[in-house]
Amino acid sequence: TVELVRSSLPPGASLRSLGVHRLRGAGQPETIFQLEAPDLAATFPPLKTLDARPNNLPLQLTSFVGREPELAALTALLGQHRLVTLTGPGGTGKTRLALAAAAEALVTFPDGVCFVDLAPLGDPASVPSAVAQALGVQEQPGVPPRASVRFVLRDKHLLLVPDNFEHLLAAAEFVAFLLQAAPALHVLVTSRAPLRVPGEREYAVPPLPLPAPDAAGSIAGSAAVALFVARAQDVRADFALTTENAAAVAAICAKLDGLPLAIELAAARARALPPAALLARLEHSLPLLTGGARTVPARQQTLRDAIDWSHALLAPAEQTLFRRLAVFAGGCTLEVAEAVCNADGDLGPDVLDGVDSLVEKSLLRQPDGPEREPRYRMLETIREFALEQLEVSGDAEAVRRELAVQMQQIARGAAAASNWRQLDAELDNVRAVLGWCIARADLDVGVRVFWAVRWYLEIRNLFSEREGWRRALLALPAATAPSISRARLLSSAMTTSVPVSELDRVEREVIEGVALSRELSDTLGLASAVYALSMRYFRERRWEECEPLAEEAAALFQRSGAPDLAIEALGYQFTGALMRGDEALAEALLGEMQRLAPTARRRTTAAAVHVREGQFATARGEYGRARALFAEVVHGLRVSDGATSTGHMVFLIFLAWAALLDGDVAAAAATGEEAIRLQRGRLRPHGIGVGDGSSMAIEFVGAIAGRCGMFQEAALLLSAGTNWQGGDSGMPVPVVVETRAAIVARVRAELGEAAFAEQWAAGAALSPEEAIELGAAVAAEIARPQSSPESFSHSSLMGEGDDLAQGVPDRARLGEL
Repeated sequence: TVELVRSSLPPGASLRSLGVHRLRGAGQPETIFQLEAPDLAATFPPLKTLDARPNNLPLQLTSFVGREPELAALTALLGQHRLVTLTGPGGTGKTRLALAAAAEALVTFPDGVCFVDLAPLGDPASVPSAVAQALGVQEQPGVPPRASVRFVLRDKHLLLVPDNFEHLLAAAEFVAFLLQAAPALHVLVTSRAPLRVPGEREYAVPPLPLPAPDAAGSIAGSAAVALFVARAQDVRADFALTTENAAAVAAICAKLDGLPLAIELAAARARALPPAALLARLEHSLPLLTGGARTVPARQQTLRDAIDWSHALLAPAEQTLFRRLAVFAGGCTLEVAEAVCNADGDLGPDVLDGVDSLVEKSLLRQPDGPEREPRYRMLETIREFALEQLEVSGDAEAVRRELAVQMQQIARGAAAASNWRQLDAELDNVRAVLGWCIARADLDVGVRVFWAVRWYLEIRNLFSEREGWRRALLALPAATAPSISRARLLSSAMTTSVPVSELDRVEREVIEGVALSRELSDTLGLASAVYALSMRYFRERRWEECEPLAEEAAALFQRSGAPDLAIEALGYQFTGALMRGDEALAEALLGEMQRLAPTARRRTTAAAVHVREGQFATARGEYGRARALFAEVVHGLRVSDGATSTGHMVFLIFLAWAALLDGDVAAAAATGEEAIRLQRGRLRPHGIGVGDGSSMAIEFVGAIAGRCGMFQEAALLLSAGTNWQGGDSGMPVPVVVETRAAIVARVRAELGEAAFAEQWAAGAALSPEEAIELGAAVAAEIARPQSSPESFSHSSLMGEGDDLAQGVPDRARLGEL
């Protein structure tokens, strides 16, 4: 419309772009324009597009055809029932109908719509983690994913859309659990079978309506025919329904029982075959499927035979490529498809032609937009068929082993570049490889893949999944014998996410891993095992045990050509020296880290060195320099990893401590408030966990509350942070530890021993959400300019006459904390 009228607008009129928007029912995003002219309104409420509410609905590249009555009925059901399940055999269009209904209903859900693809999962126990990932909920150590999801959804008016539930029906209880815990939550499920939980309303998705066999005039109005025509025009622009081909098109749709997927597969052949020839081939290839001794529904038989028919028409090389592509549970790029499916070069020099051919024939889909490298996927129904073909071909083991090799290489490259987003796209493929290795009891291949992705799983806060894979591999029969694989699994037990209660158990596993790695002369494995053991002692500030291990790990990492890991290990040794007061050794170790930094491969290593420089500056009383260094690191992480990364949270607290020691109480409180606000505001569990920064934030706000005379709140928050962290959780620098200890002593003295003990016990009993809500309110109040003292010094807090009552916040503004 814009192109038609642009050159003929009346005087004074103009067109203003309102940007690109996704519209309900439209395939591609569209640019929306506003007509501006004298006497016309110029301002309007926000556009009601798919972008107006939070959602992760996949972009649909083809039009939505023939389901208008079903869409209206389903939209009405969603308004009346909190759990609606779309049922039907594969290929009936359940997913597409659910996505259309979700888009229509988006305006009625203020907190948006969340789509969850369950097809790649193999274990019902993985469903809570999958929902958490789709919501952006980050796992916390010691907090089950189902509890994290429950907390996030408890007050949300949101539509959850779990897709392909049929093979995970044991997880139906989780859906019922969420509906009970979140009163405003609605759930729209697609499944080949109902969930059978209370309150469920099943909606059986019917085939597309067919034209009456004796009513030629109804052909053009048939939804099934309309779908065939639309998809045929996708591959042949001049295709049209005519009096000559209408009967054949109607017969094709009737032969395929109105199943949308079967119709799409047939229509993809319109490029080469006219409808009459297409019908003849269908008549020859597909038997009448409404009788006989078949044990599955006739429509499902029709769909399977339709896929089989499409497969039979492929050239031999295309059939080989088709079945090999089935190993990708999460889709693939062309580069990875070539590496996995054509490792021996038996498909010829150009796999792209084969991929394009499968896309043209609707056996492969390319759903991603043009701004990214195309990622090819199969519909799950088609992939099931292709996997069957792969198993009988004899190629399965070789192709899966090649997939394992590629996943290792991608994981190593992602780790080297700190580019975890590349591995995000491959996560379902990694899961498929690990699942295959465990099913085949292939310990060595499984451990190589796990070893490559272990840090990714932790960085992405997939703690329970990481431990689940490790334990499953360790339970394989081959893992009982001494081997490098067993040693690496044992040393991988220690992470920053291990709950305090599990540290002793994990220590025993890691010690065994260290001994086994020494015995087998596995240098890299030994370096990682020793580093893991040093991490265990670092967690409890046991410097005399931590430092020599960190020193050994750094030397082993350098010998293995891993400068990034060497710098991490040197950082533990540096911190130990700093905490023991050996400033000369700490300075020498800092110099060694600075020397190694230019050889590092990870982009985050320079930030790690800057953090150590900031700690050293803090220890020397150079608070202004420390603030500048920490601020630089925080900004860099905010840009590269987003404001919700674990590193960003931790280093915000380092920045806050530097500001407090520098005398800038208001800035310190504001920074602490930002850290807590990020933890509370992001769609992630609000649990306080080891290493995620939230316990440090809680404890810091408790310290600054004690500085400002809020002694009861200080005791509560200091206790909550300490309890969850398992010890001092502030920046490990002597002046910070001393300052925190002085604040605790002052709070104890002001409250009196009995009241202090009572508040400390109450703080330890606070739930994570209660602690965060209290911390946020206290930090916000202290950050108000009129609340904060004008100056602060370390010496004043250490007992040289500072008046802690100065600038006490207005308690009345805090409400009921």
